[in-house]
Amino acid sequence: MKKNINLISRLTFVFLGVFLCVCAWGVYVLQKSNLQKSVLSSGLLLADSNLPAINSALAKSDDIRVLQSLETLSQTPNITAAFIADSTGKIILHTDITKLLSQLDNAQQHDLALGKEKFIQDGQNPNSFLYSALLNNGDILFVEISAQQDVADIASYKIIYFAIAALLAFFAAWILNILLKKFILKPYESLGLSFGGEDTLNGNVNLEDRINAQKQESARRIDALKAQKQSLLTILDFETKFLAEKFTLFIALDSFNNVANAYDKNGGFLKDVSVGKNIIEQIKNLELLKVISKSSENPNEEIKINLDGLNINVLTLTSDNQQSTIIWA
Repeated sequence: MKKNINLISRLTFVFLGVFLCVCAWGVYVLQKSNLQKSVLSSGLLLADSNLPAINSALAKSDDIRVLQSLETLSQTPNITAAFIADSTGKIILHTDITKLLSQLDNAQQHDLALGKEKFIQDGQNPNSFLYSALLNNGDILFVEISAQQDVADIASYKIIYFAIAALLAFFAAWILNILLKKFILKPYESLGLSFGGEDTLNGNVNLEDRINAQKQESARRIDALKAQKQSLLTILDFETKFLAEKFTLFIALDSFNNVANAYDKNGGFLKDVSVGKNIIEQIKNLELLKVISKSSENPNEEIKINLDGLNINVLTLTSDNQQSTIIWA
């Protein structure tokens, strides 16, 4: 009887563990898909918001203005490149000068985009997309949008999900083992059919204590993980709003360069203050935008610059795969 109970517990652990691991993998795949959709949506919004400026500059033959728009796009998180090709697939404007006047690496991508007002196709790299938009002069704007880094950042979540699945299967199997011993094995013992005596009962008590201790430890670790994940966002949300109006200029950006908090006393750097919008849509001074991009590439290193007679400090902080940028003067 005791052997049968232990066998049932082990089989429960194996089958339930496999089922929960499959569920954990499904959760990860769903999270990855949602992340890719979010990155693509953000990239499309930024690309479309720059289309009027690019068309206007092309109409005036202002290549410098067009290049500035392309550089602004390519420096945005999750956008790896922005360029313009003509109807034959030859690149006529690109932020990477080495690719000027060359043909697209994949001619099929150009053929698919040709003649379509807007088109989205898979990029050459994993977890990337190629967005194309037909310009007024017949040329095509291409924007490469990549979620590769974001997907890599959540890869460690798979281990956490599988660990939680295995832990839940373990708890379920042990609890089933305890219940079977308590309601099946113990009545047999009370009738004189001993299958383990006092040692079995003592084992049940010790097992319950161990399970309770493991539950508490698991809850503590999960709470700690959640707290770490939210720490940087909490600082942005609650701390910076008390500091903003003490400065002439104060901008706090989240990981996607969306404005978390901002204050521009003189109105010389921001068009308006809209929390949640991308800094590209709100900033007036392109030089400050370049400094923000440079700071993102050199996290935890304070950059100082004088713009329009104002001494400005830019600092990008990183914590637990999250990034936030603070600008103050």
